[in-house]
Amino acid sequence: MIETEIDRYRNNGAEDRQAQPLTQARVNRPAKNVIMRSAVIGLALLGILLTIGAWQRVAQRRDQKNVVAQTTQVEVNVATAQRDNTPKELVLPGNIQAFEEATIFPRSNGYVTSWKVDIGDNVKQGQLLVEIETPEVDQQLAQIRANYELAKVTEFQTDPCPVCRKDYCARH
Repeated sequence: MIETEIDRYRNNGAEDRQAQPLTQARVNRPAKNVIMRSAVIGLALLGILLTIGAWQRVAQRRDQKNVVAQTTQVEVNVATAQRDNTPKELVLPGNIQAFEEATIFPRSNGYVTSWKVDIGDNVKQGQLLVEIETPEVDQQLAQIRANYELAKVTEFQTDPCPVCRKDYCARH
């Protein structure tokens, strides 16, 4: 078949468009393109939203695992104990009371010659605390000693000798 020049340009769009009748395919073509583009954009947005949601869910799970790991771990500080060489003073309230108490009353009249200890000093049992001069007691003591010596001499004269049983014995 021989092709004419008109036939050659017929399907190239060179024909007069006003002369051709409108067909259903030409009217629906732009609407189909809009629907297809909207569907692709909608699917793309849906995919983006699903990706963002999944990403947030993964981040929440990771954060939750980190919180669980931190709360289950117990942090302990360890230190080596060392003795402190500096002396420490401990002040506590309290009373001091002696195990044994001695009540001291003057038993004789006299004058204090010297004090050997003062109030609050530490003393030992039998330690001399005060020297007292007692002239009246000294006089009484001298009188008693004199009476004792006199009684010894008188007894020696009146009692018989225990060895020889005589009233007066010069040998014993």
